[in-house]
Amino acid sequence: MEPFTGCTSRCREADSTRVSSRCREADSTRVSSRCRDSDCNGVPHVYLGRRLFRLACYTGRRSTTYLPTALAPEPADVDIAQFKQAARRFASGVTVVTTRCEEHFHGGTVSAFFSLSLEPVQVLISLSSSGRLAELVEQSGIFAVNVLRAEQESVSRLFSSPQRPTSLGGLPGVETDVAATGAPIVRGCLAYFDCVVAHAIVAGDHTLFIGQVRAVSVSDGQPLLYFDGAYRTLAAVPVDPVNL
Repeated sequence: MEPFTGCTSRCREADSTRVSSRCREADSTRVSSRCRDSDCNGVPHVYLGRRLFRLACYTGRRSTTYLPTALAPEPADVDIAQFKQAARRFASGVTVVTTRCEEHFHGGTVSAFFSLSLEPVQVLISLSSSGRLAELVEQSGIFAVNVLRAEQESVSRLFSSPQRPTSLGGLPGVETDVAATGAPIVRGCLAYFDCVVAHAIVAGDHTLFIGQVRAVSVSDGQPLLYFDGAYRTLAAVPVDPVNL
């Protein structure tokens, strides 16, 4: 296994029989001209078996990491339908992740979000690698996580369609503001985290974006929740002091 250097910031995992147009066939002695970008600063790649992995390609302050799935064991025989049903049993809050790339605005409803670190202050989101939102977040290097309140179910539905178009000049259907990065902030949301991308990790068919928080805000209210394929709200549970 011999490492080689160079790639574009859009280089994807590839093998010798099917290689993306952004990163043509390459091995330790032959690298295409598209894989010689100077901004990679000689960061190594590895060619594992018949698969190519960019381990840490830095562009400015951001980096993209491709996990070496070629080293992972064979996948277990898991029923996909049952896997989805099990995932639906996890109750979560609802967010709309937004970004802006020049004059192109885009957003999507996302439940795969959590706070990651306090030092530095970071959050993590998971987006489908093939989606337009992931592409624009990678290109722009910024995103905002808007935590929706219980009254904003319509906002979640507005951004939940995979066919939602990219807009010029703003996000139609919602009022937005800006904070630190220029990513749209949904007006009236329960909380927001305005971030620059610190790292991007490609795992399976999703990309995990780690965001360095540049601005945060919170307001009072109840959250919008999602459980078992339906929107929910919090309900107070009577407390029996005898059984505490």
